[in-house]
Amino acid sequence: MQVTEFSCGGFVVGVTFNHVAADGAGMAQFVGAVGELARGTSPAPSVVPVREWDDSLPGLPEAMVAAQKSTMTRGRLDLARVDVTVPWAVINRVKAQSGGTVFEAVAAMLWQCRTRAVVVSSGAHDDDSPAPLAFPSDVRAQVGATAGYYGNCVVVQMVPATSHAVASGGIGDLVALIRQAREKVPGLLVSGKGETELHDACAGGRYNALVVVSWRTLGFEAVDLGGGRPARVTWHEERPVVPGCVVCPPCGGEDDGVSVAAICVKPEHADAFARELVTMGVRVAPSNLCRASR
Repeated sequence: MQVTEFSCGGFVVGVTFNHVAADGAGMAQFVGAVGELARGTSPAPSVVPVREWDDSLPGLPEAMVAAQKSTMTRGRLDLARVDVTVPWAVINRVKAQSGGTVFEAVAAMLWQCRTRAVVVSSGAHDDDSPAPLAFPSDVRAQVGATAGYYGNCVVVQMVPATSHAVASGGIGDLVALIRQAREKVPGLLVSGKGETELHDACAGGRYNALVVVSWRTLGFEAVDLGGGRPARVTWHEERPVVPGCVVCPPCGGEDDGVSVAAICVKPEHADAFARELVTMGVRVAPSNLCRASR
């Protein structure tokens, strides 16, 4: 952890973690415990950290573990960062059309805008190459993990599709595909297919796949290190191995919309990605718009 203090009295806390040690939910618990100790509210965290994997919990399928290791040890991709805000009006419009959740609506828009940007930039308008979406899911409740367990307890679900289908399909259709995939998450604990499918997609070209992660229910927004709850929580990947987006936690009331940190397109596709997002009604950070206007 690193704390940077500003002359105005505010401060930023940077936290680096590796998925070998913990997942998002585990890190939110860790930072929350640090906050409790920093505030002096109790001599020990309210949730006692548990590192050991209880013998009563099912082990992950071997195929899933092998695929995780193979994917995460691949070389770094050169990807641009694009920070966006998806307004509530846009999200509610998609939800009204599709009946999806906030995550499903946001993920579908990101998936389509990114795919369109890559397809348009490459000129392959009838491209049938794979453009799968992947998303991790916390399965602590399903496997009965002990309260306080902060190690990895996620599975990855894949939503297979072609570039043409994603780029030209309706948002409601993409939401439906994501929702159907989410309903199948419990079965991944037995099959391990999600990780192996992501591995296979990456083997055919890592840039084909998009991983969208939701931090909205992990608890980062509730962390108090002594100055109150955070005004913003965001994400940065120092060594991206797969194109990804993080749907950031709700902070400050979320009056404007849902914040997303996207590190999912090559620099040469960043302009097109920003334009597709703006066309859909999504707000792109000024620094990204300036670059796209050149």
